[in-house]
Amino acid sequence: MNCELKQEYFNVADMKVIIKRKPIKNMYLRIDQDSLQAIVSAPLLMPVAQIESFVLGRAGWLQQKLAFLAKRQLVFSVQEDAANQLWLWGKRYAVRIVPGKEDTLLRENEIIFSGITGENCSAKLLKRIDKLYRQQLEQRIADMAAMWQQRLRLTASGWRIRRMKTRWGTCNTGSKIITINYNLVRMPAQCLEYIIVHELAHLYEPSHNGRFKNFLTNNLPDWKKREVLLKHFTF
Repeated sequence: MNCELKQEYFNVADMKVIIKRKPIKNMYLRIDQDSLQAIVSAPLLMPVAQIESFVLGRAGWLQQKLAFLAKRQLVFSVQEDAANQLWLWGKRYAVRIVPGKEDTLLRENEIIFSGITGENCSAKLLKRIDKLYRQQLEQRIADMAAMWQQRLRLTASGWRIRRMKTRWGTCNTGSKIITINYNLVRMPAQCLEYIIVHELAHLYEPSHNGRFKNFLTNNLPDWKKREVLLKHFTF
């Protein structure tokens, strides 16, 4: 039996908020990562006015989080502005397509793709960009992981790359497999290094408690600055 009742709606600071009634004691506010919809789970008989007051007290956080997630969705669009520019390790490169045999050349301020001809050129370009990104990311991960695993004396059993919407990295503490967000290739390299150290630290301490944070501080003293850069870097 479905224990949820009909959905109710109200507006807070020009934001539409969905109420989901459930047999619970406390209220919880979250944002759906795909739809960017604010949702509050509330007890079955709680007055709407009390729910609105609860959300209003968190309106500032809600606005900031929605703006951040909307920006991330825009930045990490699969299509990007590939016909004109690409972001690689926090730097913007002009894109140039030239005739010749298939090759990709990375210069100081531009990336040159050759050998893209015939039909479906846009799809071919995106495929080449994906190949470049993965090669770059795989090499950086290999280099940084080797250094940090030795320094921390913690070893992952495997490293994976995956497009993820809500996380920059994950660590399965059972299998010791670490997964890195594909989109980190667009960010400054110190962001990738922070995520690698962060996820390796979970092999030392699975949670984000004081022990975990102290471990990060002792081994990567500027990790908080890197975390801020990761959240607010502007493309």
